[in-house]
Order: sequence, then C-alpha cells, then structure tokens
Amino acid sequence: MGGGSTTINSEDEEYNARMAEIAEAQQRMAEEYYGYYKSYYQPYEKKQIAANTELLPYQTGVQKNALIAGAAALDPAAAMDAASADVAQSYAGVQDSITSSLAKRGVRMDSGQALALQKGTALDRAKAMGAARTGARATVGKSALALIGGSS
Repeated sequence: MGGGSTTINSEDEEYNARMAEIAEAQQRMAEEYYGYYKSYYQPYEKKQIAANTELLPYQTGVQKNALIAGAAALDPAAAMDAASADVAQSYAGVQDSITSSLAKRGVRMDSGQALALQKGTALDRAKAMGAARTGARATVGKSALALIGGSS
C-alpha cells in the first residue's frame, strides 16, 4: 500500500518579523522599568532595610521587656481567682438572709418556695461567678495587649 508523506516547510517572514518586533518592544519596556526601579525604588528599599535593621534590636528589646513585665503584672489566673472571691464574698450572707426571711414568714426550708428561692440564688451566683471570671480574664488580656502596644 503505497503511502507517502508530504512535508510542507514554509516560513512566514512577515509573521516572524512582527513577533520579533513585539519581543523587542517588550524587552525595551522591561529594561526601562528595571532602570526606573534601580533609580527610584531600590535606593529607597535599601534605606528602609537599613533603618529597620538598625531599629530591630531596640524593638525586640522593648517588646521582650514589656512581655516580661506584663507576664509578671498581669496574671489571668490570679485576676480570675480575685473576681471569684469578690463574687463569693458578695453572696456570703445570702443563705442566712434567705433562711431568716423565710423563717420570719413561717415558710419551711424544705418547702417548694424555699427550694426555688435557693435554686434561683445558686444559679445567680454561678452566673455571676462565670461572668466575673470571664471578665477578669478578658480585662487582663486587653491590658497585656495595651502594655505591649497592641490594640485594647
């Protein structure tokens, strides 16, 4: 079975010339932009890097000292414990007050009214305790950020 191959070798000189012209134009633009960069941006970047490098030891030293001071002065666990103690103290006499009040009205401590009042007080105390601990932790966190220059 006869077969043959046909090879067509043609060169489009106009197309190649246009493509070469485009490549040369792009190369000129790249060289022009690089020259602009070398003249204006590179000196600025070098100065910026030098300034940042010069400031770096001071910045890290200040931040380190602030973190050390903040860690020592702002202990979230201690703040949360203090808040818990404040809430516990504020509720310290509540049970005695409830007992006295109910006794004056002749209500037994095992009655539904007394138990509901005690349950409500216990829930209020638990909510106040949680809010106080969460608030103390958040306050310490914000204070620590403010100490090192972050947002508060």
